[in-house]
Amino acid sequence: RRGMESLSPKEREWWKPIFRAYLETPAWQSKSSKPYALDLPANTEQMCAAQNELEIPDLEEAELLRAECLSQPFMPYIPLQEPDFAQLRDLSVILSASMDDYGKALVLAVYDMKRPQDLTQACELSQEIWRYELVTDVEGYGRNALYELCEDQEIVDTVDGFVDWDSFGRHMLEADGLVFTEHGYVRLSDPEQPDMEQTMSCG
Repeated sequence: RRGMESLSPKEREWWKPIFRAYLETPAWQSKSSKPYALDLPANTEQMCAAQNELEIPDLEEAELLRAECLSQPFMPYIPLQEPDFAQLRDLSVILSASMDDYGKALVLAVYDMKRPQDLTQACELSQEIWRYELVTDVEGYGRNALYELCEDQEIVDTVDGFVDWDSFGRHMLEADGLVFTEHGYVRLSDPEQPDMEQTMSCG
């Protein structure tokens, strides 16, 4: 991992840990009375260091005592009562890859709409995030909707000063089946095929 000072603001956001996993093995118990804490996502060097400290060839062999979410925006949405290390590891990578403004808002909006009941459901939603569409520009949506209705930009420009675009936009969004969340309006758009290079799996 490069030094944090050499990263751009967006890269620093990407590298921020999302979860902390507390792991234990018999070998580690002989060294410390506290569980081994590993922040996720972790790079290869950090994973190898954890394997060496815990004296296991695969981190999934360690006992996962508990986990916590370190990312404030995701805390209300990801249940961690019975965490699975493989799911936790993979979800951290998927969420980190969505850290641009739109991707993060989309994930949060889908979580807000669906309210996953456990880590498995949170993983499944993250794998299918490509199926959803997010709208945050309510006024712009209203203007586009009116243009599609009349197909005349001159009419849109003429009524511009007389229309409450926010109210009209919300009305059209709801009429088109989008659901309001704290992070924007979202709906299942369900394209025929996902972008296979961007689709990842959990566990």
